[in-house]
Amino acid sequence: MDSSAKPIRTSVCVLLVVFGIVAAFSFFGFVAYCRFVAWIDTVVPARFREVVDDPGAEFTELTGLPWPRSAKVIACDDTHGGFHGDGEFYLVFQTDKGTLKGWLAKPPPWKGKTWVSGPIPSEIGIKCCFGPRGEKNVVWESDDRGSRYAGDRKLVRMLSSRRIQYVAKETCCASMRWHNGQVLIIDVEASKVWLCVWDF
Repeated sequence: MDSSAKPIRTSVCVLLVVFGIVAAFSFFGFVAYCRFVAWIDTVVPARFREVVDDPGAEFTELTGLPWPRSAKVIACDDTHGGFHGDGEFYLVFQTDKGTLKGWLAKPPPWKGKTWVSGPIPSEIGIKCCFGPRGEKNVVWESDDRGSRYAGDRKLVRMLSSRRIQYVAKETCCASMRWHNGQVLIIDVEASKVWLCVWDF
């Protein structure tokens, strides 16, 4: 992920503090502060948006697994941006079955004890889009027939599948379960891998 945005974020933080002090002393300062915050919401996210130059390097850095020579990227993006830097990094790719079986034969990343069979728990699945947010969303709905994923059909099918293997790690706090986290999903039959890291 691009680290060049950090100095810009620091500058924005300083400006917010300055405007906050001014707002405390004058009505006009308060108006200026509100306008500045509104500008932050509309302009800054586009400037802070991360650019994924090397999906393979990102994958290895995040998982510790080597990037397969046979890998073909299907989708990849990093929506982290804005003042708080919230967002989702996702990567979807296909590779050979031999590589995937080799990974599954060893302990998973992130000090996981073992790979877990699907489906993906709802508290994890609803955080992952693996595509533009708002276009590939899923939700968890309940009715008289029970509870299930609903939304993007391909994503619902994958998250609900029992043939996938996954490992997930929470990276936030006990009071906000799965607010931040990461998941790596493998489907050997489809020769497909999904990786998602989110911070909301």
